[in-house]
Amino acid sequence: PRTSLPPALLKRMPFKSEVATLRAQGAASLQHDFLVKDAYQRGAAKAPPPGAVANHVTPTAAESNEYSKYTNYPAQTAAHGVFFLMQDVKSQKIVASSSNTSLFFGGSAEEVLGKKLSELFVESHRIDSALKLTNFEAANPITVTPVGDSSATVNVILQRSPNGITADVEELDPCEDFLAINDAARAAVGMLDTCGSVQELCQQLTWDAFGILGCDRMAVYHFHEDGVGEVLAERRSKRVTNPFLGMSWFPTDFPPQTRHAFLTRAYARMIVDASEPAIDIVTAAPHLAPEDICLKDSTLRATHQCLAEQMACWGHKAMISFALIAHGRLFGMLCGTHCSAKPVSFQTRLAVGALVQGFNLRLSRMMDRQVLAGNENLTKVLGLLSQRALGKADGASKLQSLFEGTSTLCDCVQGVKSAAILHEGKVTSFGEVPPADVLSKVVEGVKKLWVANGMQPVGIPQVSLTIPEMSAYTSKNAGVMAVPLLGGNSTLLLFRPETQKTVVWAGDPSKIAIKDRATGLVYPRKDYAETPVKQFGRSTDWVRADEVAAVSLASLVVAILQDKLGSKTALEAAPFPVMTTDKGGNVTVWNESVAQATGVSATEAVGKLLGTLVTPKSQEVLQNLLIQANQGALSAGGEVCVTQKEKGEEGKGVLSVKGMPWTDGDVAIVGLDIAGTYSAEANFKRLSAQLGHVDRTGGFLRPNNMVVNVQAMEDNFEYFPDKSDSSSAFLREDGVSKTYLMVHKKDGVLYAVRKINVKKADRAGLSLVALKRAVFRLMRLTDSSLVRYRACFSGSDGKNLCVVTNFEGITLKQAVEDAGGTLSEEVVLEYARSVFQALDRLHSKGVVHGALSSVRMVVLEDGEVKIADIPLRCDTTPEVTAEEDVKAAAAVLLKALGEKGGKAGTVLTSLAASPSSAAQALAQLA
Repeated sequence: PRTSLPPALLKRMPFKSEVATLRAQGAASLQHDFLVKDAYQRGAAKAPPPGAVANHVTPTAAESNEYSKYTNYPAQTAAHGVFFLMQDVKSQKIVASSSNTSLFFGGSAEEVLGKKLSELFVESHRIDSALKLTNFEAANPITVTPVGDSSATVNVILQRSPNGITADVEELDPCEDFLAINDAARAAVGMLDTCGSVQELCQQLTWDAFGILGCDRMAVYHFHEDGVGEVLAERRSKRVTNPFLGMSWFPTDFPPQTRHAFLTRAYARMIVDASEPAIDIVTAAPHLAPEDICLKDSTLRATHQCLAEQMACWGHKAMISFALIAHGRLFGMLCGTHCSAKPVSFQTRLAVGALVQGFNLRLSRMMDRQVLAGNENLTKVLGLLSQRALGKADGASKLQSLFEGTSTLCDCVQGVKSAAILHEGKVTSFGEVPPADVLSKVVEGVKKLWVANGMQPVGIPQVSLTIPEMSAYTSKNAGVMAVPLLGGNSTLLLFRPETQKTVVWAGDPSKIAIKDRATGLVYPRKDYAETPVKQFGRSTDWVRADEVAAVSLASLVVAILQDKLGSKTALEAAPFPVMTTDKGGNVTVWNESVAQATGVSATEAVGKLLGTLVTPKSQEVLQNLLIQANQGALSAGGEVCVTQKEKGEEGKGVLSVKGMPWTDGDVAIVGLDIAGTYSAEANFKRLSAQLGHVDRTGGFLRPNNMVVNVQAMEDNFEYFPDKSDSSSAFLREDGVSKTYLMVHKKDGVLYAVRKINVKKADRAGLSLVALKRAVFRLMRLTDSSLVRYRACFSGSDGKNLCVVTNFEGITLKQAVEDAGGTLSEEVVLEYARSVFQALDRLHSKGVVHGALSSVRMVVLEDGEVKIADIPLRCDTTPEVTAEEDVKAAAAVLLKALGEKGGKAGTVLTSLAASPSSAAQALAQLA
């Protein structure tokens, strides 16, 4: 492990302060598998050394905290794209680059450094225009063509970073029909409205994201407040046999540092191929070292070696993750993994990001309703306890009254069955609690935790681990919420009984990581198998809602102990927005939580008509609420917006409220700050607007899209006429592919689907990347002389690249056979004119066929001939010329003519023998 920071890191004060804010216990729980970078850089063995398991220790908090400073400064990028850094917009001078520039630009990184970014692309004006914008979100992605490799179509994603402006260059995969994906994402957002629970929301999101992204596994991981992760929903392909559904994951698998990054980073984190070596960054500026460059928001940030090993243990190479956020807290992650390498374009990430934001919005609203209902119930119970205590003569009686009657203080916190108040050496209790001496030990045991937690309540689900004396009382008092009163001099203890259950862990909880004592090297665990563990002596976990209720209850207890209890004490001290009005509608209580949420202080609000403090739109909601509460009924509630709040902060000053009758004829209005929900709505609207930008871009990138805008994938096609017999649909074949007649299940249209064998193509000299680039170029051709290329997709087994074209007419070979083996001179002349016109237009666009044959000319009913199956340069030589196209076409037509001769035979014989352009061929035919 590193023992000191390099000087370059010490200079990064903002990042240092960010790390410094991590609590000690947060640093201690950082992922053990991500601790020591140097061990892997030094070439340590992938497997632990013999005896390491017996000789392992848990890494320290200092080691965890030390390592966390390096995660965003890896000095390396992922191999699937090219990274650039510019330090100023005006010059666009590239000062740093990943060393794999030859991927798109032909030259080395040293040749690119110092150049202007826009000069690297054919459509330089798009880069220039985008860099003039203040907010790059409006421009991303910028889809352009590299100057050094015109066959590639790439996305440029611009981001601002502490070092300047970064540009991530990623290739756009033609297999991703992002127009159809956008439509699918919009439809999926609508489906979320049919869900009635959080579980249903997670299942629907998982189902739709799986279909859109095509991953082998899609899952929603939920983070419990104790740091444990749980898979709430999952969908798997046939390639994945081991389910994660219902399994729990150690807090160290998703450490605080990782969760914080997901809260603040861009919409998605993508790993295309974890098995690929990372690419080094090179710089041109002497003062800028590669490890000084912050890649926090870069989509090309290198995968850490430890994570790569983890993914290998899962049997996956690719991963994409999206943050699920509600009320500014990380609810969990939507995570898709794939067994093989899988790039996901920015356009598709954007579409799924919009779906995720739609989920976040609905989750926030659902949680709003749950939290508001809890606040309402808590306020009602506190009101009953206050009234009962106020009817007692002395402090001891008032305190005892909290434990009497049909509603006790235990009803304030869900699941609490017993409680005790320790004050001035006396114990006041309810239910079965341990003896006073044991309770005192509990208080002594939690005092350090109070200090570490800012004197806030501390919930311990298994108190016997901290206080061994509690082991004899776990059946009734397994978990405790300890609330400090009067600065910690007194204590409120709330107890929950034991809840026995079996937790299914992903791996053995006793083998989280391996650190060898002798070498100091840390190795990731290899085991993620289902491991059921029965839990004893533990209560249900304490969550934030329990802490909120405990704080409210504590304010009531403190008021009694200090003899300051009033009818509205509990309302004034509540940690959630509460206000009250008298019969005339004047504000009598405006607690601190309302002031913080609205920006209006109690001094400004108390004594004023509540109706004058809200917007006109909110006044009707407020009037109905007050009428119902004055009639003694709980109100249906609604949203109100306070007018004095400054404009510009979306959702600030907006409360979700409910009303209830209070003492002395007042009305209590219990609220919830829903700024987080409005923020989620704003994010959803922003991403939806970006989808519109992607739709417009698609007009020139995919002009020949399917009749119905549904993503082309293997499951959407079946053979025709017999869906179970591929031979019935066979059309033609060549050295690397077979073409079949297939019907699209969604639109019922017949298409010719060419299945190209990827391995055969590779042996013929064309890699999958080059193959896709060639297909993408053909998909953008719109000439009427060419059979339209509609879409392409990868077969489910990864063996074939499938290219979808229109099915039009019959091949020239079939036409000759139907005519008895030869065609008349008149027909041949008609076909020849059509073929050479088609070749003339095709060649004018810079496209050369190179392998024309009778099966690659399609004859329509009106006699027009179209060119089909343009080779992807895998079944012909790369040096093919336009003149050779003319010679090949003439030879095919001459063969169809047979021995008839005549003018057609003379001209075609000449064209087949000597090189001519298509225009010259048309002139000779005329």
